[in-house]
Amino acid sequence: MWKMNCQAQISACAPLNSTVRLQMQRFLGQVAYGLLATLVGAVALAAEESPDEAKVVLVAPVRIAFYEAAPSSLAGSMRTAVRATCASLRKPATGPNAAADRPDIAWLCNGTPLRYLRAVNVLGTKYKTGLVCSEGSVTPNLRYYTEDMFVEGDECLFVAYNVMTRLNSIELPDAP
Repeated sequence: MWKMNCQAQISACAPLNSTVRLQMQRFLGQVAYGLLATLVGAVALAAEESPDEAKVVLVAPVRIAFYEAAPSSLAGSMRTAVRATCASLRKPATGPNAAADRPDIAWLCNGTPLRYLRAVNVLGTKYKTGLVCSEGSVTPNLRYYTEDMFVEGDECLFVAYNVMTRLNSIELPDAP
């Protein structure tokens, strides 16, 4: 009688500690990957059963919930991508990608302090993609940054991740 039944009296239960919460997140992530693998297997099996018919599989991307500060290893990879992009812009070039013709992205290579943010989707999956922004365009001292905090005129660029090469790269916008 002295033990409290948490299912009967939810408001009186102690909050989950970080270890239990982390284990639950891992478990739910594994369940999500298991369901995805089952779906892919079912689609492959259905495609094998009728080879004469063309099958179209639509995959809906999972929405980005927020951005958070990138951990040091990911920030280092993103920093390497920035250096590579700046090196390619410094090469003598003609056309719309010449460094002199790109004042819209000059902040990236002119020594401005940069912030590296990692994308997290609505399921809690932390991506190796994200944003690189000038420090002045990111609100300081926040843990999470929603997508609506970044407008098109901000000094931010998307950082992609190539799973084949395991490298990040900067996706430059079209020249104005």
